[in-house]
Order: sequence, then C-alpha cells, then structure tokens
Amino acid sequence: LRECNNVPIGKPCSPADIAAPYGQIGLEDLNAWLQDTAQGRLSADMPVGDDECGDGLLDLFDINRFVELYSAGCSGE
Repeated sequence: LRECNNVPIGKPCSPADIAAPYGQIGLEDLNAWLQDTAQGRLSADMPVGDDECGDGLLDLFDINRFVELYSAGCSGE
C-alpha cells in the first residue's frame, strides 16, 4: 500500500494510477487526479525522482510529472 501524506492510494502500477481499476492507467486516473488537484488534495502531489511521495506542494511540477507518468502507462501495458 503506497501512502503519501497520510492519503492512502492503493496498489498502483504507477504513481499516476490513482483510481480503480488499479493495474492500468485510464480516464479514471485522469479524472481523479484533476479532482484531487482542484480540491488541493496531496494525493495529486506527484513523486520527485525515485521517492514515492511528492514534495508537499501542488504546483506546475505536478502537472508535468503526472502527464509524463500517465503517458508512460503501466509497465507491461
């Protein structure tokens, strides 16, 4: 279970895999990330490098990083 800033995420295949069904990246993840970002939830704070948690800020880095991770998909997809 990946947990950042006390926000349980589940068992994602990627930091961008934040919504069920886990193990694949799809529109559910995009919608959940956009909602979390709009509501200021730290679950939208994307990881920096190999660290599983973000830096505690919601900023332009998180947008860029989410797009990178979302575009990369899950390993094996």
